[in-house]
Amino acid sequence: MEELSFTLLTPQTWPLFEVLFEKHHGVRGGCWCSYYLLSSTGFDKTDREGHKAAHYDVLSRFEQTGLLMLKGNEAIGYAQFGSWELFDRYRRNKVLRDEPLPELPLWRISCLFVDKHQRHQHLVRPMVNAVLEEIARQGGGIVETFPFEFDENPDKFQFNGSVPFYRSLGFEKIDHIGLHEVRMRKIIGISR
Repeated sequence: MEELSFTLLTPQTWPLFEVLFEKHHGVRGGCWCSYYLLSSTGFDKTDREGHKAAHYDVLSRFEQTGLLMLKGNEAIGYAQFGSWELFDRYRRNKVLRDEPLPELPLWRISCLFVDKHQRHQHLVRPMVNAVLEEIARQGGGIVETFPFEFDENPDKFQFNGSVPFYRSLGFEKIDHIGLHEVRMRKIIGISR
């Protein structure tokens, strides 16, 4: 198996992301992983090309919006993460918006995606571990993620992971921020 490598999604690496997402028609109905970057109104008023442009606009302002997983020179996966300011939808969430910010830096992981031709190879775990290592490299802090939990299938892995998956990585369940969305948390120290 060809060795995996990881690089931040920046304006310079956008072409790798673009090829991966074009191959999958923008992923999930043309979202382009802009769903959590935008307000619900902003997302709903925009089409596939608008979602792509919106993601690039946010990327240009924040300089990074996630981590690309590479096999050779090809992007085969993407994990969206960043500081809390990156995610407009979470900033507007009723539960989250009124909470005081913690003393430690606050990071969030929102979306996980692997190329459909690379699935069933257990690639999400090394990708999320690479995200956690990058967060440690950038100073560490509190990392939050928001998998869905459904009564009929609580272990189902969605585009944002699953409770059992994150629990296996040391995350703890904190609370619900919606009907099915669970907040999980882990503290990451600074890597030296």
